[in-house]
Amino acid sequence: MKISSRDFVDSIMSFVDVPWRLHGRNRNGVDCAGLAVLAYRECGGEIGDRMDYDARMPDPKKLVDIVQAACEPYTQHQMGPGKLLLTRWGSSPYPRHVCLTVDDGMIVHCDAKLRRVVCQPVALISRDIVGAFSFREVNYGDCKPWPV
Repeated sequence: MKISSRDFVDSIMSFVDVPWRLHGRNRNGVDCAGLAVLAYRECGGEIGDRMDYDARMPDPKKLVDIVQAACEPYTQHQMGPGKLLLTRWGSSPYPRHVCLTVDDGMIVHCDAKLRRVVCQPVALISRDIVGAFSFREVNYGDCKPWPV
């Protein structure tokens, strides 16, 4: 079953202002991985989940393994709504954070400092992107790509 990218983006946006909570997996609180898992599952997507990670020192291999099970890499030149971005955090060269793209150059992600899910311009994290992925079960034909 293919998921409409429009439905996926609507699901992602419905999490804006949900509180941040480490290992959170419901609308009472989510972390960055929980946001991606729940938004995707709410549309009928199947994605694995792990909570055996430490937010202060996440294992990049665990994060990449989960993402690659449901997604495939794409180039940033194919940026558009409903994609997943892995970003580094701080001085680490490894992926430690998950962001989801929505419309018009915006991302939705859990901001631990703001203690909630926020929608912000992708430009705020563009230099920290270390991986870009599209979900295998999403039909991206119903949303236009971002201008490059």
